[in-house]
Parts: sequence; C-alpha cells; structure tokens
Amino acid sequence: TFTVFDAQAANTIASGSAPFGGSFRPDGNLALFNGKQMNGTWKLRVADTGAIDVGTVGCAQVELTEQRFFCCGVPGTAAIQAVPPPVLVAESRFRNNGYVEPGERVTMSFALKNVGTDVTENLMATLLPGGGVTAPSEPQQYGALSPVGPSESRNFTFTANGPCGGDITATFQLNDLGTGANLGTVSFTIKLGIPVGGSTVRSNAGSIAVPGTGTGLSTGSPANPYPSTINVSGITGTVTKVTATITNFSHTFPADVDILLVGPGGQSVVLMSDVGGSTDAVNATLTFDSTAANQIGATVVSGTFLPTNSGGGDLFPATAPAGPFGATLAAFNGTNPNGTWSLYVVDDLGGDTGAINGGWSLSFTTLDYVCP
Repeated sequence: TFTVFDAQAANTIASGSAPFGGSFRPDGNLALFNGKQMNGTWKLRVADTGAIDVGTVGCAQVELTEQRFFCCGVPGTAAIQAVPPPVLVAESRFRNNGYVEPGERVTMSFALKNVGTDVTENLMATLLPGGGVTAPSEPQQYGALSPVGPSESRNFTFTANGPCGGDITATFQLNDLGTGANLGTVSFTIKLGIPVGGSTVRSNAGSIAVPGTGTGLSTGSPANPYPSTINVSGITGTVTKVTATITNFSHTFPADVDILLVGPGGQSVVLMSDVGGSTDAVNATLTFDSTAANQIGATVVSGTFLPTNSGGGDLFPATAPAGPFGATLAAFNGTNPNGTWSLYVVDDLGGDTGAINGGWSLSFTTLDYVCP
C-alpha cells in the first residue's frame, strides 16, 4: 500500500482505515518544514506502540518543492506554466450551449503564469495544430510576465476535433521575443461534449448466511452464497461515486464478519472488518459511503458509514481476489460500472453465526457526455 502524507489532503490520517491507501493529512504539521534547508539527512523514525501485530515499511520517499527567489536586476530564467482550466469565450452560433463539442469552432481564453526567476520581456504564445486542435488562430503576445505578478490570459480560436466525451490537447509554443529564448511548450486538456449525470441502483435481495456452514474459521469461513453477485448492464458513462448497502444484517458477534466488495474491473474494497465488537447486530441496514462522516462504532447499528476496517491481514478464501484491498469506495471512480459485482463475506472466528437477510444493493452515480 502506498500512503502519502500531504498537508493539503482532503482527509486526515485519523479518519482513514487500513491499509491506508491514498493521501492523508498527517497528525502533525508538515508546514513546519517550510522555509527550512532542504539539503542534508532526512530521518524517518518508526515505532510500534501496541502489542500483537507486525508490519514492514517497504520504502519511504520525501518529495520536496523548492521555493524560487526572483530578484530584480539579477539574471535568472523565466519558466511558464499553464493555469487551467481554459475558459470558453465564444462558440459556433448554432450550438451555443456553453460546451465544446466535436467539430465546433470555438474561442477560448488560456491563462499563463511565470513561476521562474526572471521576467519575460515579451512572451509570445503560438497555438499549435494537433491533439484535436485544427485551424488555430494567430499567435498572441502575453508581454512581460513577472514571477511575482498575476497570470495573464489571451483568446485563441480553433476547431475542436475528437470523439464525444474524449479529450483534446491544446499545446502552445512559447518564445520570448525580447531575448529570443525558446521557453518550451505548455498544454491544456479540453473535454468534448455536454456532461450528463445519472443515478442508478442495482440490487440482489437474496439472503446471505454468515457463515455458510459451521460457526466460523480463523482462515475465513465463507458465507453462502460466496460470492453474492449483482450483474450490472445498460449504464452509460463512468462512475463518479458508488455506495453499497447491506440490508437486515444480524450476527451474534459482528466483529467476526469481514465483507469485501469487488468490481467488474477487479478493484476491491473492504467494507467492514473486525468492527462492532461482541454486541449482537440485529437487522441493521448499513450503507457504506466514502463521504460519510463516521466509521462503524463499538456496536453495529443502522446508518451510513465510511468503509471500516480496524485490522489487517483479512483472509478471504478463493474465489476472492488476493489483497491488498482498497480502503475507500473512491477506488471505483472512473470505472465502467457494467459487469459482475461480487460481495465476499466471511466469518473469521468460531462460535457465532448470522445472516444478511435482506441482501445488498449498489447505488451508482455516473457521468456521461452527449454531443447533439
């Protein structure tokens, strides 16, 4: 699992769950390193403050962003960056719907910013043909861009060519007319088509015995059926959000129950594992949503929760995929929802039994593009 600590991340590490894949804000303040010397030895000290479990840090890396200094009168080098997104200014009159579509002649505003160590004397930007851009308009002068100044925008006209829902790339050749310096190229990505969102629910109302036979095994005693599946078809677009709901879940020791959701593309997320303690779960309906406020608590009650996994090394016998498994339902974002979704449920300790009596369901939010 690759875990990134980033002061700008949306979620705190405390709100995450094993195996902590993705980006998280750390408990400490990484901004304390700002303004400090980068050169030298960086040390990572790791301590285990609890008993029983073990693990390994496979590798560690530090990504450092250097702050540049611009001083008037001191020679430096200009460095130009694109400032997305480009803004649609005008389009073919017969379409005029606020979106760039295949075959449409459009005018867009493109912003550039100098992040280097010197001022451009007279920056010239030339929109190049290619990448879905045809018949571009004349080059534009951005003039003197300072590293301590704002971005500047200029308008360019071109014809957009590409598939509906696809991306085209607007690439600019940059030259400083004052110094004759070639400052390379920058690019902007433009989506073609009108975005259309949709929402769809698919379900399997069949009950799931947990475990299928006996009262559980440390190696993971499979439920029956194993897996329970939902076959999804006819949904257009790609996933922007998935929520999963299990209905009327009862078990005499819910912490024994591990639940794994696997999508058609092989992405897998542990919905719950080693949570809920020993208090009976009685007809609880649990919705798992990566935007929920809380994880499952000390007892299992109905509600909407983040996927919750308080332990590691969960064992799901074949035919379940091998780990590592994801910790957030965002793992399914950007995928095609059509195909077979599988819910693998196991009981990993003997002595107790239960069932998901109302089956389970999936709710999909998708994004598609249309081009009239």
